[in-house]
Amino acid sequence: MEAVEKVKEYLKGTTTIGLAASEGVVLVSDKRATMGTLIAHKVVNKSFIIDKHVAATVAGSVGDAQALIRWMRSEARLYRMRKGEEISIGALSNLMGNVLFSQRYYPYIVQLVIGGVDKTGSKVFSL
Repeated sequence: MEAVEKVKEYLKGTTTIGLAASEGVVLVSDKRATMGTLIAHKVVNKSFIIDKHVAATVAGSVGDAQALIRWMRSEARLYRMRKGEEISIGALSNLMGNVLFSQRYYPYIVQLVIGGVDKTGSKVFSL
């Protein structure tokens, strides 16, 4: 019985899922804004379009998530302007992984699922 209670403590967070198929990706997330046992709001957007070929879902700190979404959108636009092509899903995920790693001593409290379709196919990454 004690083990069941321990498991219930961990079942109140955000759920985000990314699936890669041969022709595309599916990214979904729940809509609740929670903090512990408090449900702050029942309808919150946690899925974001980064560029026309890539999207992301977020879980964690709202401020950190918003900052990283803005960062990804900016990097995707800059890449297109500089190179004349879309950034690959792997390159964008690698960039964000480096950003998260660089802040490991004062970390972003966020979980990202990045997915999309580029010239190499459908990809989903969890950071």
